Amino acid sequence: MHPRQPDLEPPLGEILEAALSDAGFNDDEAILYTFDAEKSATGFASFYFPRDTYTTADDIPEVAPVLADLNHAAARSAIRIVLFTRDRSEEGQAATIRHELEHGRQTAELGPRLEGLYRLCADVLAVRAGGLPGGSVVYTLMPIEMDANAAGARFATARYTEARIIELLRNGDRDGATLRSNIGPEPVATLPERMVAFMIANRGLCETYAAGHGNGLSFPEMLDLEWAGAGDIWRELVDDGGLAVPR
Repeated sequence: MHPRQPDLEPPLGEILEAALSDAGFNDDEAILYTFDAEKSATGFASFYFPRDTYTTADDIPEVAPVLADLNHAAARSAIRIVLFTRDRSEEGQAATIRHELEHGRQTAELGPRLEGLYRLCADVLAVRAGGLPGGSVVYTLMPIEMDANAAGARFATARYTEARIIELLRNGDRDGATLRSNIGPEPVATLPERMVAFMIANRGLCETYAAGHGNGLSFPEMLDLEWAGAGDIWRELVDDGGLAVPR
């Protein structure tokens, strides 16, 4: 357990250690902060803060009282996870912890610019579903979220049995998205290409977003700002018709 880990209600400490092992991390590489609420004021049921970054309360206002701890030098080197625990099954909490650790694994392999690619994709999807009830389901279709959910689901299934997970899903468990996968995540190394491909598949939304929020930049130019060279893929496949199929 990380030396700066706050006290956790059982069995969360055991679950955290098991999830860290499942993700390939040492048991002192993450800190879990829990809050007795259904979700944050901004709508998140959990959240992940990348390593080696200073944290603000902009995304999760509830962390304001523990900002000093979150930003302590020893804590910044760890994967920092926020989990809202009220009215959640143990299995759902376990899957969510593993989900957030998968995001830590993605960033560990691909670097912090992955966060920019993720946020650009999320902003694009907000054109379609931002602010709508149930709109968060659209975001779960992003490859980065599909992989994290798959990691969480396979961890929970191995820990609690497939029969138990199916029972929870049939009963409408609130963490269903994090429990619903028959397979594990795809290789992290392929994630940037899959994220760009996903945005290309939603190119109309991307172009609408760029027109309203690009400050004069085209969408491939916005892509290049987040991941250098990704815009060239867009130009080849979209602008130059490389993706066109025979009519």
